[in-house]
Amino acid sequence: MRTCRSRASRPVALAVFGVALVGSGAQSAQAGPSASVAVLPVAAPRPLALRLDRALGGTLRRLGYAELLGPGEWLAQLEALPEVKAGVARARTQVEQAERAVENMEREAAVAAARAGLAELERVAGRYTAPELVARLHFASGLAELLLPADPDAARVAFRAAFDADATFQPDERRVAPRALKLWGETRAAGRGSSVPSATSVARLAQLTGVPRLVWLELAPTEAGWSAEARLYAPRAGATRALRRTLSGGAVERETAQLVAELLGPVERRLVGGMPPSPPVAPPSTAPAEAASRPWYRRWWVWTTVGVVLAGAGAGVAVALSRGGPSASPPTTPTGPFDFQFTFK
Repeated sequence: MRTCRSRASRPVALAVFGVALVGSGAQSAQAGPSASVAVLPVAAPRPLALRLDRALGGTLRRLGYAELLGPGEWLAQLEALPEVKAGVARARTQVEQAERAVENMEREAAVAAARAGLAELERVAGRYTAPELVARLHFASGLAELLLPADPDAARVAFRAAFDADATFQPDERRVAPRALKLWGETRAAGRGSSVPSATSVARLAQLTGVPRLVWLELAPTEAGWSAEARLYAPRAGATRALRRTLSGGAVERETAQLVAELLGPVERRLVGGMPPSPPVAPPSTAPAEAASRPWYRRWWVWTTVGVVLAGAGAGVAVALSRGGPSASPPTTPTGPFDFQFTFK
């Protein structure tokens, strides 16, 4: 018998997974042609998540990311995988077993069933495909921890995980003890924790869906609008890049798309949309700096000027001698013949 109910079967925040498939052998979870970018719901207040689910895909396509799937499309293809379907079905059975064990006051059996169900959902990306089941399993585990011998700290951790998995989750108060309801209320009042995915879960999602690059996005309300954080994951390379922005309340869809586009960068857009790469920019020349460091007597224009002057003087002497005169000897100075000698170094 179920001990809880959920208002929604989808997460309440938004995460974006940007994917650039590389290599002809890359495998995808999609039934149709491989997409290069997928946007999927994961974590933001529900009204905003619904708006972004509808608008983000089209906005990014207009920015040049042509091969893009919206959140609903990506999630539907993930849920259609036979492995995911089977895993979610097994986890649902574990949920029912855990909740039944709690009602029967069987502490160890409830904890064991909850852990088995959570392990199954972790294997099939249950955070994205079955957040309600994840929340129910964590909540059942917390209720079991309050059975004798009670462990309130472990129960609080389990309730926190349930709330983080699905903020719309609400237990059936008719079937939950007042002590547990009080602890659950305190957990909700403390707010949700971070939804940043672990490296292990990102690597598993990349393996399950065949996508080597993942972009995660979280939006949280602030007094000025929205606080947004986007992260680019490349599990195979072990690389992570992050951007943080404050978005206005009036243009959040457009600004969110721009944040994701900035994170992916123009190179990703050219790869995704088939846009030709820009020509390489030549590095700045160092010739002026090198010339400025040379001494004046080693600069070409100095000796060019001297050569022109000497050539003109020589021509004048030659003309004067050809006209004849009292003496055919070379010009002299008061101390002897005038002689020029230059040494170049």
